[in-house]
Amino acid sequence: LPMLAALRPSEHLRYRSQMTMDRLDEDYIMRWVSAVAERTEQPWVRSAEAFALTGPMIELVGTNHDEFLKDESKEVFVDYYAPWCSHCRTLEPTYEQLALYFQYDTDLVIARFDATKNDVVGDWLKAYPTLRFYPLGDKSEPIDYKGARDFETMKKWLM
Repeated sequence: LPMLAALRPSEHLRYRSQMTMDRLDEDYIMRWVSAVAERTEQPWVRSAEAFALTGPMIELVGTNHDEFLKDESKEVFVDYYAPWCSHCRTLEPTYEQLALYFQYDTDLVIARFDATKNDVVGDWLKAYPTLRFYPLGDKSEPIDYKGARDFETMKKWLM
């Protein structure tokens, strides 16, 4: 289906018009291009179907990732993974153990994000798994976890 699309390659941002081609007119195109240029149009992100945000581990998707991280009352530790990645598969049982350990902590959320089915805005995701901690309050400067990937080390780092 034909559509309008725009890219900002240096920022890894994609935009898609919601209007179908048969309903486009010159005025709409000009407004949409201006909105992209002025950054008032929201970037498009690929997203799997959203899961319920409950349980010991939260499964984030493209459409709820940024919104979920806006909650300043929670700390969030996210595993950005690819199911085919051997390092990710090795980490999975440890990460699930971590989620179970912290499941009753009201201030900390353990989450994961399948980066093969979902997009994040920006170009910071370069390798799998990427473990990123979003502290309480403003989450604009998350901390990349670079420590050992065993349960005890990760648990102590999060405490």
